[in-house]
Amino acid sequence: GRLLLHCFAGCSYEHIAAALDLTPEPSTGQRQIVATYAYRDAAGVEVRQKIRYAPKDFRIRHRGAAGEWIYKAGPGPAVLYRLPELRSAIAQGATIFVVEGEKDCDRLAAGGLIATTNIEGAAKPDQKAKWRREYTAQLAGAACVILIPAHDEPGRAHMAYIAQALRRRVGEVRRPELP
Repeated sequence: GRLLLHCFAGCSYEHIAAALDLTPEPSTGQRQIVATYAYRDAAGVEVRQKIRYAPKDFRIRHRGAAGEWIYKAGPGPAVLYRLPELRSAIAQGATIFVVEGEKDCDRLAAGGLIATTNIEGAAKPDQKAKWRREYTAQLAGAACVILIPAHDEPGRAHMAYIAQALRRRVGEVRRPELP
C-alpha cells in the first residue's frame, strides 16, 4: 500500500517522513491524477475541471472544440464548485459553507451539508484576491453563509475578502474562529 502524509502546519514531506522514521520509496518522477473535480454551470453543464495530482499539484482544464482537454481555464462562465446544488439550497433557505478546496466541499456534502469553493483557491494577503464578482452573485440571496478558512494566512485573507464581498448580498455571514 501507499501512505499519504500531509502536514497542515506546512512541514515538508521529507521532514514528516524523517520524524516518523519512514523511508520513502524513490519517486518515479511521474504525476498521477488522484482527483477530478467538475465545475458545472447552473444548468448542470460541465464548463471546466480542476485536476489534483500526486505529488500535490493542481491544474484547471476545459474541453476544446474537438473534445480534447486544454489545460487552462478557458471560455465559459466563472462558476462556484457544486453550483447546481448550491442554487437549490439557497432557494430552500439552507446554510451554505464556503471552504478552501473541493476535497473539503465533498467531505461536507457527504455529511449532508451544502458547501462550495472557487476554482482558483486563495491568494496571499498581498496578492490580488481570486474571488470574483460572479461568485458573489451566485451566493446572493443565501440566508446564511459560513466561511471556513484554511489554517494559513492566505486562507484567512481569502475568507475576509469573501466576507466583505458578501456584505448586504446574503442574510448573514459567519466567520468562526478555529483553533
